[in-house]
Amino acid sequence: MKKEEMEELLKTKMEEYPMDNIDKEKVEKFAKYLKITTQAILTPIVIAIVGVVFLAIFFIVSMFSNIRSRTNVNINKRLKEYYQESFVEIEKQVDSKKNGIYKMAPKKNKEIIFTVTKNFGSMDNDYLDVALKYYVENCENKELTKDIILQTTTRRNTIFPEVEFLSCRVLLEISGYDEIEEKTTQIYNLQQYLNEKMKVPYILGSVIKKGDYNSEVRYEQRYTLEMLIDKEKREYINYIVRNNLDITEIPEADRIKMGL
Repeated sequence: MKKEEMEELLKTKMEEYPMDNIDKEKVEKFAKYLKITTQAILTPIVIAIVGVVFLAIFFIVSMFSNIRSRTNVNINKRLKEYYQESFVEIEKQVDSKKNGIYKMAPKKNKEIIFTVTKNFGSMDNDYLDVALKYYVENCENKELTKDIILQTTTRRNTIFPEVEFLSCRVLLEISGYDEIEEKTTQIYNLQQYLNEKMKVPYILGSVIKKGDYNSEVRYEQRYTLEMLIDKEKREYINYIVRNNLDITEIPEADRIKMGL
């Protein structure tokens, strides 16, 4: 359509609908309705945007706070959070940013000297293993530690390869099924003793062994002594059955209980 034809068409339409014929009251009502509708639509959107911005700011602040906390880890504070007791520094080999190797000890017993490594926000230590070894070796009640084997090894730190952390576990040999109840009771009582000495619950596990058999029972606090005895017996019986070994050492009542 040419320009002249377009102008003529517009002129004709304007003549068909003169401005004088427009109902101003209806126009005002429509404008008011449009304003209210627009506000109703925009208000939730604005609120949502403000909420998203607030959450974004909160997330960024929290993220930077966590980064700062990790990169400025306080060893004494972190150890107290982990083990619910206070510790003292015995010696250290660190750089200007306090990264390096520390020798620490519980404030209540400075004979338990363990190793801590710190690299900015990363921290590692062998407190529980050192404490386990110390308390077992220095237990006055020899009935608790009778025939106990302390198996010790070392593990290396990836950031400080020259550091060797102690790894320690408790083992207790049995000669057969008939000793399980007695040995389980001994382990249970030993753990109660360890929990008295340490502020955090210590969980012994995989303690009972016989030859190549090693129980996988964990002595968690939620288990009573009776429950642990039952778990140890069942685990041993399952081992016997799984390996097609002689089950005659299992009392008939227990075999019936296990459906054998």
